[in-house]
Amino acid sequence: MRTEKVSYRGLMRLPGYAGLLLAVCVGRLASGLIPFGLLAVFVQTNSFMSAGVVSVCFMLASSFSAPWRGRLIDQHSAHRMLPRLALAASVTAVAGFAVLHAGGSSLLGAALVCVGALFSPANGAVLRSIWSSVAPDESHRKALHALDSVLEESVYVLSPLLVGSLWFTVGPDWAILAGSSATVLGTGLLFWFARRAGDQVWAQLMRQSPPKGGKRGHGPMSAVVFTVPGLSLAVPMFGFAMAVGAGSITFAAWSAQFHVASLAGLLAGLGSLGGVVGGFLYGKAAVSDAKAAKLYLWMPAFVGLSMAPLMFSSALWVAMAVALCSGLVMTPMFIAAYVRVPASFPQAHFNEANASIGAAYNLGSGTGSLVAGALVEHCGLLPAFLVAVAMPLGATALSWLLSRRHESACSLAAAPGTAAP
Repeated sequence: MRTEKVSYRGLMRLPGYAGLLLAVCVGRLASGLIPFGLLAVFVQTNSFMSAGVVSVCFMLASSFSAPWRGRLIDQHSAHRMLPRLALAASVTAVAGFAVLHAGGSSLLGAALVCVGALFSPANGAVLRSIWSSVAPDESHRKALHALDSVLEESVYVLSPLLVGSLWFTVGPDWAILAGSSATVLGTGLLFWFARRAGDQVWAQLMRQSPPKGGKRGHGPMSAVVFTVPGLSLAVPMFGFAMAVGAGSITFAAWSAQFHVASLAGLLAGLGSLGGVVGGFLYGKAAVSDAKAAKLYLWMPAFVGLSMAPLMFSSALWVAMAVALCSGLVMTPMFIAAYVRVPASFPQAHFNEANASIGAAYNLGSGTGSLVAGALVEHCGLLPAFLVAVAMPLGATALSWLLSRRHESACSLAAAPGTAAP
């Protein structure tokens, strides 16, 4: 299928679209400010073990609840659920900030902040669903997701800098308060600009899709991620994220062993820069749906293999090239994932599916970091790099098998005279 190129400038000129992107970027600041600020609260007192435990708890709370929040939005509408979720998340996080700032129990304050992560409004997933629903064709849909993903990556580059500035001036706990404010402000701006974007966008915020037969199906095993299309979407992202998470640890260990530990920040920045560049290039490229589906399966393997040169080199330029190359597919990976959602799920499950993509990434990144950290500490740098390369390769192989199974099932269902099992 021929893919028409779409101008980013033209998309930004559409009524309300630039505002919608701004609103979600403001809300996404909370995803960087709150966890980084919480981590810094413990790091500043040299409580590194507590910092690691709290970070994992925050990630798990946010990730495991994401599909559930997406399902609630699908069933009850974003118009109804997003304000409630934003209020619950911000009030709980502000309570945690108050405990930490007053010098109370740091674990109680951290627990309140982690509880707030359970209710974080899925503004980004909702906007992804809007793009999937209102885009007139595949070219516009891919361009909107590309622009959204590039801006998202830019926000995550900015967040640590903001936390560092607050840490230097007033204290890292203030990043939690700033993130809570961003949650409320971003949600409010999303509704404001959705009104300006027109009836078609506003209708997506009002849309609700109760399950057929009135059964809500809130159980975890009823989630779309456990279907074959859901696993075909989640497994590549999980494997990709394992490579990214393992890379964050192995890059830091490599820097400390051969140069200085602070080089890890430079390598992380190069990876983010690669993500921005790759997102713009992928968004402009004429990639057919079939090629995009294949690329989505193979991009995790590319990231894993791109880290292999560091097993044999201590040169800084090699590490910089590896970080930049591995980052090039970061944003395209997310674009390809979100573009696949309308082709894999009915509209009634868009928000849950989009939220599951982020959850798969967070869980994969955390898993990769934990595995690589344990290997670096107990086995050395080389075994950690070997596993960092092997994990995404295994995920690619499993994803390929799931994809073949899904294609076979679709072909069987489409065959004339074939009864559904």
